[in-house]
Amino acid sequence: MKTPVLSNYSTKVHKESGSETADLLFHQLYKTVDWLGCMRTSVNSAIDTIVEFGGGIGGGEEANDKRPNLEAITKKNFRGFKREMSYYAAINSSTINETANSLGNA
Repeated sequence: MKTPVLSNYSTKVHKESGSETADLLFHQLYKTVDWLGCMRTSVNSAIDTIVEFGGGIGGGEEANDKRPNLEAITKKNFRGFKREMSYYAAINSSTINETANSLGNA
């Protein structure tokens, strides 16, 4: 299965060869994220499944105390574009396992 990986920095899909991935990830840490551009690229590229990787939000110190950060805004953007999508969170061991099981059954 080939899965496109979208850069929050460039709003472009990483090259399959991975030749630009390290550079894109570096810039993603230090440059402004173009969230709306990412949503447009997703819609224009017919991407219909979003997996949020990251720290999440919440008051606890541990990863399992966190909940998805971008779920609501992601779903709202896709509704605005009048597109259906599937959203998965992979922010702690529980949600990583749930996401892997869901995608494995898709």
